[in-house]
Amino acid sequence: MRLKFWGVRGSTPTPQAENLRYGGNTSCVEVRFGDSIYIFDCGTGFRVLGHQLESEFGERPFSAHVFVSHFHWDHIQGIPFFRPLYDNPNTQFSFHYSSRVRSLILAASGSGVAAMPGPACVPGLPEQLATAVVARGVEGYVHHEICETATYFTDAYRAAHPDQVRAFYELAWRRHARQEQFVRLCIARHTWEATHRLGDVAVPTLVVVGDGDVIGRSHVPQAEVLARRIPGAEYKVLVGQSHGFFWQVPDETNAWILDWVRRHAVAA
Repeated sequence: MRLKFWGVRGSTPTPQAENLRYGGNTSCVEVRFGDSIYIFDCGTGFRVLGHQLESEFGERPFSAHVFVSHFHWDHIQGIPFFRPLYDNPNTQFSFHYSSRVRSLILAASGSGVAAMPGPACVPGLPEQLATAVVARGVEGYVHHEICETATYFTDAYRAAHPDQVRAFYELAWRRHARQEQFVRLCIARHTWEATHRLGDVAVPTLVVVGDGDVIGRSHVPQAEVLARRIPGAEYKVLVGQSHGFFWQVPDETNAWILDWVRRHAVAA
């Protein structure tokens, strides 16, 4: 058995010179037992571990078990930057989490292609997406989705707040996957399936969707499937909102999130 600490800090990364002895990344521990890989927590050390795994395996797929002790930011902040999650659709990660999870909010979400309407229920790279990327390129596709359609922001909001929409696009594109990684991510996302497991969800769940979130593979019917199949789920439709309601109406969004958390809070 081999054990390696990729991150040991709490709360925030600490890259100062005085912390070099033990490193400045937040929590992530890797355990190797034979050919099996076990990862504990996904702080910023998770990103560095991802680089090591890519160097080790290259294009070869691999699998790992990932255990998340709890969902404080310093234990999950490396997930968006862990490249093996996105680069190879054949690489498999099994995520395990603590029983201390008390409730869920599924906002503009889906459970897999089985919940998608019409031809979208076929697994694999969507024809509509592939055609759009070929015609516009990835950057042109992202610009079109954000700045020229109601995918993220309603027509009225884009007309009234062009500077905010432009700023959001520029922020999104700076952090967006480029073509090869984007295509791989889309293949993985549209092959993944968990609709058959929705009945296993055993905590209070709030399913939220904007009634205008119908562009592309419409999230409205997907949200309806989530609400119908998750036992006891509460369903909330945001009137006049699209996929980007987090940014379009942040105060309203924060208000109902806070209300849900308060109603399902459990004393530590």
